[in-house]
Order: sequence, then structure tokens, then C-alpha cells
Amino acid sequence: AAEDGEEGGAPQRVMWINREHYRPIVSLVRSPFFEDLVAAVADHAFSLYREGLEGPLFTSPVADAQVTCGRWSPSRPALLLVAKANGFVDVWDLLDSTRKPSLVFPVVSTAVTCMEFRPRVSGSSKQLLAAGDFNGNLHVLDMPQQLRRRAATSKNAMAAYLEREAERVAYTKTRTTVRAKEFMVSESAREKAEAEAERAAKAEEALLETEGLEKEQLDARRARAAREKAEKEYQELEASVREALGVTEDYDHMARRQQAIDQGLAPADAEDEEDEGGAAGGAGGKLGASVKLGGTAGPEGVSFDLGATGEVR
Repeated sequence: AAEDGEEGGAPQRVMWINREHYRPIVSLVRSPFFEDLVAAVADHAFSLYREGLEGPLFTSPVADAQVTCGRWSPSRPALLLVAKANGFVDVWDLLDSTRKPSLVFPVVSTAVTCMEFRPRVSGSSKQLLAAGDFNGNLHVLDMPQQLRRRAATSKNAMAAYLEREAERVAYTKTRTTVRAKEFMVSESAREKAEAEAERAAKAEEALLETEGLEKEQLDARRARAAREKAEKEYQELEASVREALGVTEDYDHMARRQQAIDQGLAPADAEDEEDEGGAAGGAGGKLGASVKLGGTAGPEGVSFDLGATGEVR
């Protein structure tokens, strides 16, 4: 909507502008059921717009021929007819499918340039569509019953569809803004990383000059520091895992002893003997447990005396 300027100049106030089409719009029709819904036909597709929204609610797939005009059905809220330059008319039922037209029928062998429905006449059930072609001929089509009969819930269903599409457009706009911010943050991080790398390179050059080191020596020093850091991190991780699992030094000692018993390196009663010896050693004695290990030194094996201090005698 616009108001005329002074002395017949350009409009001074524009309520709504959208620039989604790259070629001239050949047909612009408002829905007879929704005052803020407009269908724009241009190039090889059509788009649905709601006044106040920046982008289209829906854009059709590319047609097999250039589209020339469009008209909303006067009886069905979701039905849109789109004429094409090859003489065919696409019937789009937006509640049925938005990927392809529900019906395609031929009108003439040349381009259909304009279409218009006859106003409703009382007492007549016919719905007539007038179509003009490129040669100036007029064709009058009688719409079949399945294209003119209106379901009781079709308007509510179309309104719900438009609301869903409006929510999708709003979400897409929000996500586009968020993605733009994320891109700016990632670009800033990349520039920061590049600056850090450049500073590190300059610091490396300065270190080589001040300490008189060769590049191979500096690389070896850095590799050694990296290994030490990795080893420290591994030890910290191992300690945290052991603590989470409840693994203590006593548990490790018992596990090693059980492994020795399983391998036949210690008798099964070694644990009891060691406990007794440990108790004696703790009371002040220097004599620990005596553990016999199997071997070839004698018929009774080799005898080791484990002192209270852990010495092997």
C-alpha cells in the first residue's frame, strides 16, 4: 500500500517490500480466504507471501516451463492454479502435496497468458474458468466437481499450514542469525590461532638466536617436554581412575600374590604365613615370614626368608 507523493511523484510510504525474485513478477494474486496471503508468479516457480514477513512462506519447485499467471480457487482455500508457457495449467492443492502439482491438464498448444474465474452466480453450481492464450483466443473451462467442492475443514487446515510455515520461516531466520554469530566467533578463533602461531614462530627464532641452539636441539627439547607432560597427564588420569574404582595398594598386593599363586610361584598358604610373619615383625621381631618357592635347588625347593623390613635373606 502506498500514498501518492506531491505533484504526482513516487509513493512516499511503502508498507511491505520483498526481494526474493530475480526476474519480473508476472502475476500477483491475493487469496480470497486470507487477506494477508499473496501468491507471486515469476520465472519458473511461484511463491506464497504473508504480509509483514521478510521471506516467502513457500516456494514451489521449478516447473518444466515458464509460468505465466496464477489464480486462487474461489471455493477451495488451498487450491492454486498456475498457467505455463507450454499451454498447460498446474493445479496445486497445498494440503495434498507441496512437492508437485496435484493435477496437470492441457488448455492450448501455445502459452496461456491469463486466467480468471467467473464470479459466482446464484442458482448455478458451475464454476467457469476463462483462459486467454498467446494468440488472443479465449478458452472457457468448466471446473470439475473435485476441484470446486470445498471440505468443511479445509480453511482451518490451510490456516494451520500457514502458521506452521510462518514458524518455520521464523526459526530459519533465527538459526541464520545464530549461525552468522557462530561463524564470526569461529573466524575470530581462527585469526587468534594464526596470530598465536605467528608469535610462537617468532619466539622460536628469538630463542634460537639467544641460546645458540640448533633447530634439531630445540625440537628435541620440545619433544621431551611434550612426553613429560603426556606422562604426567597419564599418571593423573590413572590415579583418578583407580580412586573411582576403589583400587588401593593393598588391593594391588593381594592381586599380585593371587597371580603368583595361580602361576605356581607361591603356595596357597603363603598369604597366611606372611600375615603371621608380618604380625611377628610388627611386634618387634626381625624375623619375617618364610616362603618356599618351587624350584630345582632341592627336593623341598628354595627357601627365602623375608624380613620385617622387606629384605630377602
